[in-house]
Amino acid sequence: MSSLTRINLDGNCLSDRLPVQLARMTALLSIRLSGNKLTGPIREHYSMLTNLRFLDLSGNLLEGTLPHQYSNLSSLLHLRLGANKITGPLPRAWGSLTQLRSLDLEGNSLTGGVPMEWRTLQRLRRVRLLDNQLCEESEEQTERDKALRKAQEWLEEKLHPKCLVECRYPDAPPKK
Repeated sequence: MSSLTRINLDGNCLSDRLPVQLARMTALLSIRLSGNKLTGPIREHYSMLTNLRFLDLSGNLLEGTLPHQYSNLSSLLHLRLGANKITGPLPRAWGSLTQLRSLDLEGNSLTGGVPMEWRTLQRLRRVRLLDNQLCEESEEQTERDKALRKAQEWLEEKLHPKCLVECRYPDAPPKK
């Protein structure tokens, strides 16, 4: 199995925790485990899969925070972690994922704003951040928070003309 490059087990009612053994399969280019019943934290061990181009863990019951160690996935093109129970902020370190084309974090409980470090993600074409608890700027926010909002605006408007960014804040109407 050391030469295995793709795993697709989408929609198979798999349960238990994410298998740490996948981190030893360094030839993997694609892991698709969406639509299962996997639980526990997102494995930071997968950050050792530096050839990985596609990671889809969406539609499970994963919880905890987004691993900053995923910034080591320098070949990653598509990351789908939506529809889980992930909490906490968006990792600043993910600004080093400069090959990333699509990012789906929709339907979690993420907080904070978009880090300024994400301005380097110029190849992104699709970003889904809907249905989280990302905060909107208010009068009481510090300069740091204003900088985070500015990075979000930059991501939404200036990243690339064809980039689809879907962000909605609590109590904000959907964009038309």
